[in-house]
Amino acid sequence: MAAGAACLSFYVQFFNILPGSMGTLHIRSRTVDNETDGLWNITGVGNTNWEVIKGLVVEEADTYYVSLLVAKN
Repeated sequence: MAAGAACLSFYVQFFNILPGSMGTLHIRSRTVDNETDGLWNITGVGNTNWEVIKGLVVEEADTYYVSLLVAKN
């Protein structure tokens, strides 16, 4: 990974294989040293409308982190 870059990875776990089933979205951000900086999960993705306010943002404080700012409709 290039200097000053951050990586965001996410995956969805579905409780069953039916379309529209409930699931949990796990979002993990990592620093340039590949250390976990934060781990969040958003439940009820199948039944919730999310509006992206700021999008994916890479910011630098003492470490690099990635955030997704959303609001529940």
